[in-house]
Formats: sequence, C-alpha cells, structure tokens
Amino acid sequence: MWTATASNNSKAIDFSTVWQKCAVQNGTDSWMICPNGMLCPFLRDDELTGFWALGCMRCPGVSNNNTTFGDDCPSAVHNLGQMFIDADIIPEYNEEDLLNMCIRACAAGREGEPCSQNQPCTPGSSFCDYSLSDSGSCQECPLDVDECYQEGFVSTELGKKECVKCSLECVSLSASQVASNGKEIPSNAIDAITSSMLEFNVTGSLKDCSGLILDEVDVCEGAAGHICLVEDYTFDTLFWQLTDKAEKSGCLAVIMFADYENFPDNEPCRARHSYDQLDIPFVCISYDEGTLLMKEHIDSESITDVSTNYLGLMCFADFPRWCEHCTEDPLFCYFDPVGGFPRTPEFISSCVESCNAEVSFGRCKFCPNALTGSNLMGGSLDIDAGHAQCSFCPNNDVLYRHRKVPLFGTEISCWQMQAFFQRIKYSEDSVNCKLSQSFNHICGCTGTEYAGANSTAKQAALVWLPRVMAVLSIMGSCFIIYDTTRVRERRSKLLYQLLITLSIFDILGSIAYAFTSLPTPVEDYIYGSKGNDATCIAQGFFIQLGTTACFINSSLSVYYYMTIIHGCSEDALKKKRFAFFVPPILVGLSFAFAGIPWYYDMLIWCNNTGNWWPEIPVIISIVLATAVMGAVCVGVFKTERASRRYSSNANTISIMVVKQSLLFIGAFYIAWVPYLALQFMWASGRAFSSYGFVLFAASSVPLQGFLNCIVYMKPRYLKRWPAIRGNTSSKALWRCTVFSRCFKKGTPMNIDLNQLDEVKESESQLESTAKLTKSPGDIDDVVVLDHDSETFDNQTGGSKLHRSVLNSSMLGEDLRTSQRNSGQKS
Repeated sequence: MWTATASNNSKAIDFSTVWQKCAVQNGTDSWMICPNGMLCPFLRDDELTGFWALGCMRCPGVSNNNTTFGDDCPSAVHNLGQMFIDADIIPEYNEEDLLNMCIRACAAGREGEPCSQNQPCTPGSSFCDYSLSDSGSCQECPLDVDECYQEGFVSTELGKKECVKCSLECVSLSASQVASNGKEIPSNAIDAITSSMLEFNVTGSLKDCSGLILDEVDVCEGAAGHICLVEDYTFDTLFWQLTDKAEKSGCLAVIMFADYENFPDNEPCRARHSYDQLDIPFVCISYDEGTLLMKEHIDSESITDVSTNYLGLMCFADFPRWCEHCTEDPLFCYFDPVGGFPRTPEFISSCVESCNAEVSFGRCKFCPNALTGSNLMGGSLDIDAGHAQCSFCPNNDVLYRHRKVPLFGTEISCWQMQAFFQRIKYSEDSVNCKLSQSFNHICGCTGTEYAGANSTAKQAALVWLPRVMAVLSIMGSCFIIYDTTRVRERRSKLLYQLLITLSIFDILGSIAYAFTSLPTPVEDYIYGSKGNDATCIAQGFFIQLGTTACFINSSLSVYYYMTIIHGCSEDALKKKRFAFFVPPILVGLSFAFAGIPWYYDMLIWCNNTGNWWPEIPVIISIVLATAVMGAVCVGVFKTERASRRYSSNANTISIMVVKQSLLFIGAFYIAWVPYLALQFMWASGRAFSSYGFVLFAASSVPLQGFLNCIVYMKPRYLKRWPAIRGNTSSKALWRCTVFSRCFKKGTPMNIDLNQLDEVKESESQLESTAKLTKSPGDIDDVVVLDHDSETFDNQTGGSKLHRSVLNSSMLGEDLRTSQRNSGQKS
C-alpha cells in the first residue's frame, strides 16, 4: 500500500511573544486560572515539577446555591481540608493563605471595577486590562482568545497577557473507590466530565456489557439495575458514546478495563470523557482485576460498590497547558499519540502554525504534493452556515475499524478517520472531503468509494471492460504482425517494419492492461486485487513500455511525410533506418525504467503515479503526429490545386488523403486523449468520483492495437469489395479481404475482356508517360505483392493497375499510387 510520509519543518519562534500562544512564564512555571465562581488556591508542590497539588474548587454559596464546601470562605476551607483528608489526599498548603485567597478570588472585581495585582478581576469571566500600566479596569473575557491581539481591544502587553488567561483548559480532580464482596480494587474515575453531581455511590451485581463498544450494538440486554463491566478490546472506544449506551441500557455504573500498552496490567487505566454529560459513575480498573471480575463475578450474587467524588478542576490557559517542542512526526498535531483520538481544531491550528507540519504523498497521483496544516484546516467550515458536513463514511458504516488508511500515514485506522471528520467540520463538497472518501472503500464504507464505483457491479466493470478491450487490442496487433510478415516483400519494406515494431510494443502494453487490478497489492482492497508490490511494479513497467508504440507512431508519420511530400525512395529511407527506430525505442525504455520508483496502485491498474511528467512524451507524440499529418494534407491540397486542370479526379485524391489522415490520427486520439485528460484531472485534484469518465478513459486506452488494425484493413477492404462482390461467396470474400487470398490457383475469374482491353490500353499510356515523369518515390517502391499475385497476373495480363487496387493497404501506398496516376495524366 502506498503511504503518506510525514515531515516537520519547524519555523523560528519569537520568544518575546511565546506567552501569547502557550502557558509558560520564564520558561518554567505554568499558569493556572479558574472559571467564574471557582476558588483557585494557587498552591503547588515544587517537587512535582509544576503540577498543581490543589485544583480549582467551587466558591462557597455559588453555582446554583451549591454549598458543598460551606456558605462562606472559613467554613468552606475547613470542610475542603476535611474532604481531602477523607480522600487520602494530603496537599501541602497553608490554610490561612488558602482562606485569604478564597476571600480574594470569590469576591474579586467584576466588569468595570478597578483592578491591579492586589485587586484582581473574577477569574474566567473577566480580566484586568492594565490600561494604566500597573492598574486598570476589569473587562469581559472575549469568546475567542485571538481577540486579545486584535488592534484596539487591549492596549498594553500586560493586559494582553491577562486576556489570554480567559481561555482555559481544565482537568478534573477526582477520587474513586471500587469494592467487590468487600475486596477493594484500585481504580481511577474518568476525567473531563460535565455533570450536575459531585458524588456518585451505587451498589449492584456485575453484568458483562463489553458488546457496547461495538458500533452496531446500542443496548446491553438485561443490564438494567446492574453495574456494567466492559472490556475495551478494540482499544479505540469513544467513552462518551459508551456511557450514553450504558445509561440507555439502565446501567448503574460502568467499570472499564483493557490491556492498554501504556498501562501495566496491574495498574488501573485512565480515560477522558471529552466533557460530555455524565450521570452515572464511570471508573477504570487494571486489566488483571478486570479479567478476574469477568471470570468470577459475572451473573453471580456478588455485590460490587462503586463510588466517585469529583473534588474540583485543575485549569490552565489554553494553547495548550504548557509549551511543547515540535515533534518529528507532524501527525502529533492531528492525533493524540496515546489514545489516537483526533485533536481539537484549536489544538491543530496552534500546532501546525508553530511547527509548520505537513504530510507528503510519495506515490499518489490524485493526492496533493503536500498537505500542510494550514490548507488542511483551511477546508474546515462552520456547518451552521448552511453547509452539509463531510463524513468519511457517509452512511457511518465503518465495517473494518482497524484497517489502515494511508491518507495521514501508516498508522491511522479507519475509526480514527471517521472520528477526525466528525470533529473537524468540512464541507461535503470540499477537496479534502472528496480525497478522504476516495479511500473509504478500505474501511468497507458504502456510498462513494474509489473512482465513484459505489457498487460491486461498477467495480467489476472497471476491471472487465478494460480487460476485454485489451484482448481486442492484442488480437488486432497480432493480425497486423501476421499479415505483414507472411510475405517476404513486405518484410523488407521499412513501412511494414515500423508497423511490426509498433504492434509488438502495443502487445506488451495491452497484455499489462489486460490484468487490470489483478497485480494491485491485496492490502489496497481494490476489487480483484491479488498482487503485491513486485507484481504492481511489473505491471506498471510494461504499461509504460507499451507507450513506446506512441513514439513509433510518430516515426510512421514522418515516414509518410518523407515519401508523400518529398518523394523519398525506399532505398534512401532504409539508409536512415536507425533514425526511425532507435530514438523512439530509447525514449520508451528510458521512461519505463525511470518510472520504477513511481509504479503503484492507480485504482484500475498499477501505473506511473508521478504528476504530469509521465504524460509528456505521449503528448509530444500526439502533437508531432498531428503536425506531420497536417503537413501531408496541406501538401496534397497544393498538388491538387496545381493539377486540377489536368486531372478530373483531383477532388477524389484530396478527400482520400484527408479521410485517411483523420482515421490515422483519430485512432491515436480515441485511445489516448481521454486517458490523458483523466491523468491531468487526477493530478490536479479532481475526478475523485467521475465514474463514467473513468470507465470510458480506462476502456479506450487499451484499444490502440484494435484501432490500428481497423485502419490497416480499411483500404484493402474498400478496394477489394467492389471487384469481387458479385463473383465470390461470403467465405471467399472474408478470405480475400483479411488474408489476401482472393482466388485459388487455377480458378478462372469472370472479367469482362472489353474492360480488360481498355485497362491495358490506359495502363500502356500511363507507363509511357511514367518513363518521362518517374520520381524516386515511384509506386514500385511501395506496392507489395501477395502470395497469389502470380496467379492474378497470369489471369489479368500482369496489370500493375489491378495489383495496386487489390494490394495497397496503407495510406502511403494509396496516396502515392494516386499521385503517380495524376502525374501521368498531366
């Protein structure tokens, strides 16, 4: 599977403004501030390297008349100390200092009141603007902390620093207790909750509800009135979804355990609730204890007690709690390395701005060259503005949660992608949304899938229709090789040698196309894929090598130009044979070997995933062939005008040249122009779901050999059909048209002798004129006899005119024959 590679290009940080973005003072101490109505003791234990020993507590008599800690600061401080003692938490603080801080914090200034270092504003809702350098007035905290830096909002640097404290990130301080049949089990209460209750205490029997972690399970049957025991064996549970299901099932509490790598089996795990509403106790225990409970106490009469007590909050200024160095892996900005959960939009914006993180895609043609944090977040929007939000799986049906999606790197799972686009709001029409959805087939999602093939039937069509076209191309190229090599005179002609070489390379490419998705690595989960990296590179190599046929086509165009316009003889062109073969073959081989590092999955088959450059040689070939054949047409029209007064069939000559030139170039266009358009649309970040166009382009490009065969057969078919239409059976007609076997030896041909005499007389006049006007490019250099030409000569008097009518099969032969006839008449 191709994967994204991550790089980190950290930019220089102006340390004079670091405080604007993160909670650091003097490079060591952390800020801590409490919301409105909370008491912040501002005490810490130096031995804990800056972690706060006490968090924010509710002010007495505040918050819906909640008087848990007392009606005033003295009683609250006393009761608070007793609660910590009961919870076996012994903070190092001075009760007198805490009482003074309680009085100061809980009776702090409101908006408009004067403020200073000794007279602060109410934390969390107001800040001091320090408009008078060492004092000022309290102002209301802005909704967006970025407003602190807007011109005119705060005038002083100290005021801006205080304004930053309005943006908070808080962590719950809690204690929990679990006991089963009187045996205490170490536990941790889930963090980051929103709840109207500070204490939970329940008792009941255990019920195995591990199925609730699965997306398809909404209710744990028979859990009502029980304590739900859950093993997180997927390691990616969204805990707020789990509690919602548990509450819906009637669980009294949730006890969770898992074999997490970052927690020893004998230590209780920790979890965060994403600040979602929680109305039942939720605790985490160790894997060993959880396994024991699951084995011995499920559906038994054992009684388990669960209690939790949320003591308060530890709050920090946002952006984030403390400064962190940019890591080597920029995915740190998008996903939490511990649990794998997607970051918040604010965290991502701050991280990518400082670290300039970007994700690059080595072998993905339709991916951007590099996905930076700025353009990733630039695609996000507020869905409240009327835009539909993007969903990685539009139907929310992530079937394979643990498969890896290569959009962000090698370790991002399907469930993380779904969670990321649920948290980061994108328009469903944005490029980032379309790009991500082009990979959701890996996760078993329905609704969009790769190349717009949103059903199994459409995916099968992407495999089998191009495969059938490739087989037709192989058959057409094989026929051209057979028909041109079975006659010795043809094999010696440069024209047919070019056709043979063109067909050989077309066969190589068509065989590779015929395998379609079969060589694609199986881990890419493309319909019909059974291969690996080696088979994919091999297919891409031969597909690229097959484009050599395009370059041979250019040589063929030059051959026509030299023979028709400049009248070069076969012998003269043969002396320059290497100029027709060596350059196109060298170019084709060079691009085939140069593309080896770039061959990988292109959804339909493996091909060169490089942007733009693999298509340049094909474009040059098309332009060259078009220009050369255009010059041929222009030259013929000039000849027509010069000889119109001598030749009554000049119009016929011109029309024939134009038609044949258009057929020649048209076959080239039909095969390659749609596919080139698709490559450029993919490289420019479009055509993610244009199923019809993708199917058409993928089916047309393998047809080159089949179209060449039609052009090759057309002149022979048109010229032989009238001559033998009334004298042969349908079987003989087929043999005559396709295999040049019009008449068996010894079989008489019904020809009007009067017409034959007229033909001989006309031909005699033409030959006498030709002696005076014969050019180096005479018809004898091009016309090739079939095996049965000797028989035909015996029956028709060896008429060259009849041989040219029945044996000319390519544009150059037909045109030069017509030019010779026109010149002889003139």
